[in-house]
Amino acid sequence: MTPDPLIKKGAYLDDADQPQQKTFTREDCLQMINATYNEFYGKFRDQFNPQEYMDVVDDEKFIERFGQYLDQTDMNVLNQKTMPYFDLGAIPVTHSFMRRESD
Repeated sequence: MTPDPLIKKGAYLDDADQPQQKTFTREDCLQMINATYNEFYGKFRDQFNPQEYMDVVDDEKFIERFGQYLDQTDMNVLNQKTMPYFDLGAIPVTHSFMRRESD
């Protein structure tokens, strides 16, 4: 790619391309869990309880431990905007309707 002398270094073509600074929050985590479940596990939607997942997030102090790595900054390219899903793994073959989904 040839540099364009009319575009200043660090400039963006429009404001929409400019990275937005945003701290990763508990609500962002809940939004990602919901998006992941809706996209990949929809057939089990009737038994999905996002609060169970958020209990695990809280118990494991996920936001405190990993939130800094999911913040939206110009230095962090892996964030909620570029990677809007969590890898919750496959529905296990031992899945039971009698247990909480997050166990």
